[in-house]
Amino acid sequence: MWTDVVSKQPRNDRGWNNLGGGRLYFFGELDLVERAFRKAISLNPSCVDAYSNLAVLLGGQEKFEECLNLLNRAQEITPEFVNAYFNYGLYAKRAELYDKGIEGFRETIRLVPQHRIAHYQLASI
Repeated sequence: MWTDVVSKQPRNDRGWNNLGGGRLYFFGELDLVERAFRKAISLNPSCVDAYSNLAVLLGGQEKFEECLNLLNRAQEITPEFVNAYFNYGLYAKRAELYDKGIEGFRETIRLVPQHRIAHYQLASI
């Protein structure tokens, strides 16, 4: 579906983001997934979902520096975007940047006090 959308509307940032997050990701075409997320960001530099999705992809590949930079950018664009803080905490923790992980989880909890997984992750650092 999203392949059809971007072929008909190549400037549709949502289409590129969903193409990366949907079909391509599930088929393991990670180079194409990354290109789709980057295309979404180039078309709409305020597309926080694309920043977050690309960050998760790169974090899974242990490219932590770029991952955390992308999540910081998503936080700057939309300060109430909880996933950016939670994922920041997760990937900072995986990178053994524990102070930054704590910051990410604390901000997640500030925004969503009942976020149980953030509480758990914070307690585990």
